[in-house]
Amino acid sequence: MELIEISSDEFFNFAKDVQNTFQISLRDKTDENVITIDEIFKSLENKNAKNFYVYDNGVKIGGVCLLIDENTQHNNLDLFYILEEFHNKGYGFKTWQMVEKTFPKTKVWTTTTPYFEIRNIHFYVNKCGFKIVKLSNLSDKFNNIEEVEWFFDFEKIMNN
Repeated sequence: MELIEISSDEFFNFAKDVQNTFQISLRDKTDENVITIDEIFKSLENKNAKNFYVYDNGVKIGGVCLLIDENTQHNNLDLFYILEEFHNKGYGFKTWQMVEKTFPKTKVWTTTTPYFEIRNIHFYVNKCGFKIVKLSNLSDKFNNIEEVEWFFDFEKIMNN
C-alpha cells in the first residue's frame, strides 16, 4: 500500500469520493449530502493540508486529507475515506498505520466524527488508539449555525 499525494486538479474527484463514502451511513435516511463540496475543498485547500489517495497494488482504495502543523506537530486527520467496495478488509487500519509512519514527528493526532458513526467511533478508539476527548456540536465551532449536530472529538497522543 502507498500514499500518493494529489494535486489540486484531482480535488473534485477526491471530493466526490468523500461525499459518496460519507453518505453510506445515511443511505436509508436522507438523500442530502453529509458534507458539501465547498466544505471538502476548504479542507483540501488549507495551507497545512497534505492530501493523498491510498493505493493498494495500483488500485485506488481511498484517500486522506491531513492538516500538518510543522511547528507544533499537533496534526489533524481532517478527511479519511475508504471506498465502499474495500470496507471490512483491514484497509482503514493499514492506511492509518501508513499515515503514522509517514508523519513520525507527530506529537498529537486529532480527528472528529459524527455521533452516529458507530463504525468510525469503533475504528478510532478500538483499532487506532484514539481517545474520545469531547462531545461537541457545530454551534461550538460555528457561531451562527441554526442546527445542532453532535460530534465526537478524538485525540491520540504519540509516544515518539
